[in-house]
Amino acid sequence: MMVDPRILDYQRCRYYNLLWSCKQKAIEVFKQGAQTRLTKGRLDGIVLVPPEDWYLHSGSDSNEGSDSASNTSTNSLSEDVASADCGDRIVVFLGLVKAADGQFSEKGDSGALVFAQDSHNTTVPLGVHLGKSTLWNAALFLSLEAFAAVGEKPEHQWDLTFL
Repeated sequence: MMVDPRILDYQRCRYYNLLWSCKQKAIEVFKQGAQTRLTKGRLDGIVLVPPEDWYLHSGSDSNEGSDSASNTSTNSLSEDVASADCGDRIVVFLGLVKAADGQFSEKGDSGALVFAQDSHNTTVPLGVHLGKSTLWNAALFLSLEAFAAVGEKPEHQWDLTFL
């Protein structure tokens, strides 16, 4: 599925639009990694809290954390969510990507741009690749909104919101 053109509109809340889009149909995403080169996957969910295993060193025996990506549930969403307004808040989120075939990422791919394409083959940046979560069997990216927070900084305070 090509991405909804509303994702290109920086004045809209991309969090809600992507959450709704994940419910409707899989969005193809791509990454140009240093190790894996161009890889393709599908956006599997949007979360506001990272899985507890995503930052663990390889070989760690920790099994703590969420047993599923439960905060990606879109079962109760209405169509209004796609056009919901975040107001003046910047909603930072993590995207979960499942590989289309093989691996979506390897060590050394962190920091690569994760993007989608619209119906005109315009590249739509979604976020920056962080690594993989073995618990959720997905690659994670940090939304570009995390980096936009600096540009949106009010004169004397931060208005960065994690829902």
